[in-house]
Amino acid sequence: MTEKKHIHDVAGLNARLQAITRRARIDMRYLHDDRSRQHIVAATRDCTRILDVGAGMRDHLGALAGRVETLDLNDFGDDPDILGPDILGDVCSPFPDWMEARYDAGIDRLEPYTQRLLREGDDDPDRLALWVRALLLGGRFDQAVSIVEPLFGDEAWRRQWLALARVVDISTAAEALNVIEPSMLREGADLLRLAVAFDALAVRSAGAEYFDRADALALRAARDPKHAVDALLVRGRIAEGRADWTAAEQLYRRVISDQPDNAAALNNLAFVIAQSPARSSEALPYVERAVALQPQQPDILDTYATVLHGLGRLDEAHEALTRALARRPADVAIRLNLVETILAQGRLDDAWRMLQRIERTLSRRPQGDPRHLRRAEALRRRLNDAQAAAAVSDPQ
Repeated sequence: MTEKKHIHDVAGLNARLQAITRRARIDMRYLHDDRSRQHIVAATRDCTRILDVGAGMRDHLGALAGRVETLDLNDFGDDPDILGPDILGDVCSPFPDWMEARYDAGIDRLEPYTQRLLREGDDDPDRLALWVRALLLGGRFDQAVSIVEPLFGDEAWRRQWLALARVVDISTAAEALNVIEPSMLREGADLLRLAVAFDALAVRSAGAEYFDRADALALRAARDPKHAVDALLVRGRIAEGRADWTAAEQLYRRVISDQPDNAAALNNLAFVIAQSPARSSEALPYVERAVALQPQQPDILDTYATVLHGLGRLDEAHEALTRALARRPADVAIRLNLVETILAQGRLDDAWRMLQRIERTLSRRPQGDPRHLRRAEALRRRLNDAQAAAAVSDPQ
């Protein structure tokens, strides 16, 4: 196994390799083995050039010979048309570390093509979305808004803007949600999406006012009977964010009383109950029902592992987490749960290695979920304590 490397496509599609067009838009999050490399070679068979916007991939993609060219943003140089159809649009990263510490350089290089990006936005929205993301991450908020605000009538762009609010700093995220809020107050589905976005902002900022706004939006959505159940689920999520486990449990039980086979509510109720390890046996039948309904769903498998851990069934918890990670390998919360399970199994070296990989990931996500960072720090302290205790008991 070689060191994991990151390549992401403009569209930010799922975590599976995909060749979508002749220009080989590919999502390849981890170039880590020969099979992956063979796949990307096959996927780009008809591609003349690939642009990797970002650093670090040159050595790996260079092995694909003359058909593939990787460029660093600072290597754009004198290329007269970097946005030409043979080049841009193949492999680019839409994630916050895609131009780490080089936002201005990237924007300066691409800004002359702004009008072209806008003109071709309908035919190639992915490229325009990449440009908007660059502007936001580069601190050009007003410029990004001027491009996107006229597009808020399109649901896809509303979703795109909400997604961007998750990767910018807290103050910019708050501005972004304020800008889009008037465009999302008509439909129940939009109200719930905006509520989830404010909930995420509240978690990142520890701002109670954002929880309040999220809850108000969910209550408004609940006025429409067809969104009433989803509104309860969102309000349960908000209560979890506030650590109001009693309220969350009550909300999820209301869903289950109306829809006994609602897998999300069953999973979430089990998770809330399992916050008290002494109640793990009470949580088990709920999560087992959820697993029976959706046996491959990563969040459900993660909750199942949490409950099994609380019951002391560590090997089964490990197996459930392994299955969850196979379906969502980049999920930090699941990876942290796996570290905790491995630590409980007494496998200190394995736990250290996995935690260090997670910490490297978190260091590249300054706008990520602060709960992940706090949990990683707590696990590091526990590992240090366990290692010290092991050294005392076995001085050899």
